[in-house]
Amino acid sequence: MPKPIALPRKLNSTKADVINSNLVHLRDGEVVLYRRENSGKWQARYKLKNRWQRISTKEKNMDYAAKVACEAYDKARFLAEEDIVITSKKFGAVAKAVTNQLQKELDEGGGKVV
Repeated sequence: MPKPIALPRKLNSTKADVINSNLVHLRDGEVVLYRRENSGKWQARYKLKNRWQRISTKEKNMDYAAKVACEAYDKARFLAEEDIVITSKKFGAVAKAVTNQLQKELDEGGGKVV
């Protein structure tokens, strides 16, 4: 399968509240950009379902990092609304989610007992 063509990124103006040179709040504080010690790349955190999620933007430029962080936040919010597990891909977590979903279907009379 051919690789997708990489297009140059466009910077969208993202309102950023710069707290200091290593901390930036985006989207009224819903998304936080920060740089960890000994790293030039920006990290991001955002809160979903009362839990902080952390990602690396893999960007050194703050404007690009802000765009990546906001896109990740939007995607995570969409997946959370659709009840798609986004935090762990470990087998135990996936198995538990599937078990809960199947039990819910059984309780509602939609599944069948084997």
